[in-house]
Amino acid sequence: MFKGKTSIILRKLQELSRRLSVEHGKTLRTLRRKPIIFEIEEFKVRRLRVGSYRLFYIIDHKRKYIIFSDIKPRRKAYRKK
Repeated sequence: MFKGKTSIILRKLQELSRRLSVEHGKTLRTLRRKPIIFEIEEFKVRRLRVGSYRLFYIIDHKRKYIIFSDIKPRRKAYRKK
């Protein structure tokens, strides 16, 4: 159907699409497994380590959202204000 460079580009785009789908699934599984550190009303706040930073987030199962609430350097992440 397609010849030459167009065929190569289409193949690479299809492979990239497959890889992104796999990564998307792995990322969601990782976020779901992270420990709950505290609760605000009906929401459970979770944390994720990203290098030397901590990312805090909430999973809203009803709306199917992941809400990222804060990102801080590890040394500041757990200090009380």
